[in-house]
Amino acid sequence: MRGAPRAGDRLPDAAVRVGDSTERLRGLLTRPGVHLLLRSDAVPQPDTLNGPRPTVLRLSDSPGRGLVAVRPDGHIGFRSGACDPEELTSWLALAGAVPPLSL
Repeated sequence: MRGAPRAGDRLPDAAVRVGDSTERLRGLLTRPGVHLLLRSDAVPQPDTLNGPRPTVLRLSDSPGRGLVAVRPDGHIGFRSGACDPEELTSWLALAGAVPPLSL
């Protein structure tokens, strides 16, 4: 993912395929909160992501196993080349998108 936006960068707008339709990222990210953009081959999200937050979108035209978490301000908060459920859940808890992890 060389040259791709990194954590802290604003997510650029682009046409993406979600399911059977092509959409603009800008339009998909209008709902408030954290958005997870899963690449087409990303491992299914952890059970902790079920529910209204965060919004999870699988980009069917983006091959790979990685994901990008987009903060409510449109900047990238977390990026991974392969979904590590523990790392992702920790970041989402830190961002307030899922309940804090219990120790």
